[in-house]
Amino acid sequence: MKDISLIPNNGQIKIVNNDLVIVNGIDEVIASVWGIINTQRGDFILEPDAGLDRYTILGNDVHLIDVENILNSAVTTQDSRVEKLQVVKSEFDDKQRYLTISLLITINGVEYATERTIYAN
Repeated sequence: MKDISLIPNNGQIKIVNNDLVIVNGIDEVIASVWGIINTQRGDFILEPDAGLDRYTILGNDVHLIDVENILNSAVTTQDSRVEKLQVVKSEFDDKQRYLTISLLITINGVEYATERTIYAN
């Protein structure tokens, strides 16, 4: 499969020389994971169960294990290529309303590290 590449720190579509950057293989699976995490459940009309309720992971009183359980459940049920997802770090900025998450994603028995920022708005 192929997917559109996203800029890691802001989730915007990556364009180089006026062309969309396309990813495949492991990079496409990782892009799929972030697509699930960045999609608010119910926002995608054609697939209303896609994504997750992001507000369950955005907040100061949310524990790392809760974030991991929510993300692991959402991602592994929506993308069967992901065997396991582990949250290594989860930091919420209350003033700016964003969550920075570092993940270890297991695909075909191999762990891949990735990090992104999720914005509340």
